[in-house]
Amino acid sequence: MRDICLDPQQPGSLDKYTTITGSHIENEQQNWQLNANAYFSYLSYLAIQQAERTNKLAARALYVAMVSAFLTLCALFIAA
Repeated sequence: MRDICLDPQQPGSLDKYTTITGSHIENEQQNWQLNANAYFSYLSYLAIQQAERTNKLAARALYVAMVSAFLTLCALFIAA
């Protein structure tokens, strides 16, 4: 958490809200923000996931196009 997040409220609050003590302050709701490096790494991860999905869709489209071309050629040979 300390490596990927910024201080949630004021400088030094990261240690305050990530250290477990008897006061249970670590359970309070905070507005956490990722630091720049972690945020761009997360965006890269999302881009890779989207590229994988797009690649699978393109492979399916290529398969459909090949089957369609084969059926068209078969129809032309039968009609000739």
